[in-house]
Amino acid sequence: WRNTSPTDTVVTVGYPSSPDETIEATDTVSVVQAYDRLYILREAARTGTFAEVGRGTNVDAGTATMTIASPAVVTKTAHNLENGMAVVFSTTGALPTNVTAGTVYYVINKTANTFQISTTSGGSAVNTSGTQSGTHTLTPVSAVVSSTTATIYSKNHGYIVGNRVRLTAGSSAALDGHEFDVATKTDHTFTITVPSGTASDLTAGLRLRRVKPPLYWTGTGSFVRAAGGVPAEGPTYKKMRSVGWASYIQNRLIIPDGLDQVAISDYLDADLYDPFWQSFRTGAGGGDFVVAVHPWVEGSALVFCRKSIWLATLAQFPSTDGADFAIDTAVAKLELVTDEIGCSARNSIVTAGRFVFFLSDAGIYRLDTQLDLKLRGDTRPLSDPVADLFERIDQSKVQRAFGIWHSNRYILAVPTLDAPDDSNDLVVTWNALNDQWESRDIYGIGVDALVVGTYSNVRRIFNVRRTGKL
Repeated sequence: WRNTSPTDTVVTVGYPSSPDETIEATDTVSVVQAYDRLYILREAARTGTFAEVGRGTNVDAGTATMTIASPAVVTKTAHNLENGMAVVFSTTGALPTNVTAGTVYYVINKTANTFQISTTSGGSAVNTSGTQSGTHTLTPVSAVVSSTTATIYSKNHGYIVGNRVRLTAGSSAALDGHEFDVATKTDHTFTITVPSGTASDLTAGLRLRRVKPPLYWTGTGSFVRAAGGVPAEGPTYKKMRSVGWASYIQNRLIIPDGLDQVAISDYLDADLYDPFWQSFRTGAGGGDFVVAVHPWVEGSALVFCRKSIWLATLAQFPSTDGADFAIDTAVAKLELVTDEIGCSARNSIVTAGRFVFFLSDAGIYRLDTQLDLKLRGDTRPLSDPVADLFERIDQSKVQRAFGIWHSNRYILAVPTLDAPDDSNDLVVTWNALNDQWESRDIYGIGVDALVVGTYSNVRRIFNVRRTGKL
């Protein structure tokens, strides 16, 4: 980090060393400055322990039978449960005496197709008596809450203490859409800290995914993790999620919140999000997804999706004391610009004067503004004269494309089918002075990102590799 006041010095900033802070080649990574913080955002590929999981492979609800005996034996073919995991029972008729529908029981003495149950983890087996009727259903429990500790059940989850885990589809608001740090763990369970009063999730539907939390630096000290958990304002709010990119617009941080939805932070507070009043959704149910949100004019933003482009008007008004701003929901709106083209790569989007350049499936387009600031797109791509070059783009890696504006030129690096690795290898340049494509270059070393810097008293473009080389 370079500090130019009072003298030009380089400051070494500490970086966390835990496994969740490692940046891997498959991560989606971006850096954004918001308020007084510099954020590093990372989204891991959904593989290994970063894949979304539930209770475990083939650990599902289903029909079960139960003996009336001391102890009772529950039979469910290939149940795949492990000792210590929690279950509940329901029935169309009556359960045996000493077994109550909706009560949590714990698996003990399991075999491939049978197990016994206890009222406590690792406790004594339950004895049954009386009669029973109907069809019984066994449901693996997602989470059991005691005070402010929630025990999450997931067979062979692979998490370690300190991992950040996102929970979704929970039956409790505190267990749906929030991210928590693992406090303790066993092979098939782990615990997290939740607000007092959080209800247990006695369904099998809770989904888990390990994530890489945002890191930030305030200008002093080292990079630290953004906080996880449930905000003090309540479970209907969210803290900053673990995402791969964000946009800083009107003193608010805008982050992706699912495929077709974005969340907008509170004013001057990147850590708090209101999903009800401060979010918007594009093309719900259309199979599209948000690629980027780009600042535009007069409080608006361009929302680039993979197959469409939208204009979001983010009107806000001050509080009576002027200390805060709120989204004006009566004025804020989302308008479709076009559903004929979308954006292929977030880092290809560049603003230059009244133009916005970006890469689409059909090539490079630019949007411009009229006096009324309504967007107008050209039906023919700007790259049409060099269309043969763009036919060689590797669509499986196109999201790595990177653009920059320098010296009246739009310069774009893209991956082609001939690239030796996952990097961009073709760099094309469009000259705004004569409205012509002026160069194309092939680089065998790969071009991951382009930045402008001063070298020998001249502003030049540098290639930054993911390996850390410049």
